[in-house]
Amino acid sequence: MVEKEEFRRTLWLLFITDRNHAWPTGSPSAIPELHFKVDLPITEDFFQSLDVNAESSPVENIPFTRNLNRLIASVASVDDTTNVFAYICIAHVLLGQVADLIHSVHASPKSPEYAEDCAELDNHLTRFRLSLPRQATSILEARSADRGHVIWLQIMSNASAMLLHYRCSSGVPVEDANLQFMLAMTAARNIVRVVQDASRISIDLLMSAHIAPSLYVAACILIIGWRTTGDQSYKDDVDLLALVFDRMNELYVFLGLKYKLALEHDLKRSKESVADLRHRGLRGLLADCSKWRHVKEEVERRGIPINIT
Repeated sequence: MVEKEEFRRTLWLLFITDRNHAWPTGSPSAIPELHFKVDLPITEDFFQSLDVNAESSPVENIPFTRNLNRLIASVASVDDTTNVFAYICIAHVLLGQVADLIHSVHASPKSPEYAEDCAELDNHLTRFRLSLPRQATSILEARSADRGHVIWLQIMSNASAMLLHYRCSSGVPVEDANLQFMLAMTAARNIVRVVQDASRISIDLLMSAHIAPSLYVAACILIIGWRTTGDQSYKDDVDLLALVFDRMNELYVFLGLKYKLALEHDLKRSKESVADLRHRGLRGLLADCSKWRHVKEEVERRGIPINIT
């Protein structure tokens, strides 16, 4: 029984890692949901208390289904507020479906069908958030052992919201485009609030490579908000995220520095370049390689022995 649960956790971590690597690059997921049928993991407490000789578990695993309504409902119906890892798994199922839509070559971002699909996924995301117990949504109220997972869960849920609402503004009414970008900025600022709450407890809670791309995209959206509105509070939020990248660089080789240098490039963009990024949406932001050329040049200038080509 213990071995089966270890396999489940390993497979889910592979699924999560696959989604985390796919969405920032626009690459298709390597693990298709159609070929993934692994029960959701049990709580950490139950897992640690399992008898290695036991043939059955004292709790029943929740089966995985691709139907988001059923999946969210199945977790919401369980009277257990501590299975945060299972919530993280579902958050990455949502993230994967959002990324598949965003990067799809079939649905044009200007089409009514694309807007309808976004609205449906946004409804799923809303239901998922409302189904979460308070211990999974508030870092300050979470159990000490769960805080790192709660941070991960909240950042990835807001990452899905950023992806859904940071859309190309071509072919849609100006007021709709502005509303969607306001929702993307709200998700980005929610991520900053998570960072602030975590820093009040321990900076180490933020030292996770899983969340770094989401922090960077949040910073990019906030830069656009700052440059287009002149609101200094957006710039203050960007500076806060830049400090997180500084701390990450002390722990992970090059990870924090890469995003810090990319942010430096984005902060120096012309108004025309910022307006273009705002207009092009997330796909346009991810397709812009000028920041990575800047990172490569700056790494070479500093004589850092890392090849990023």
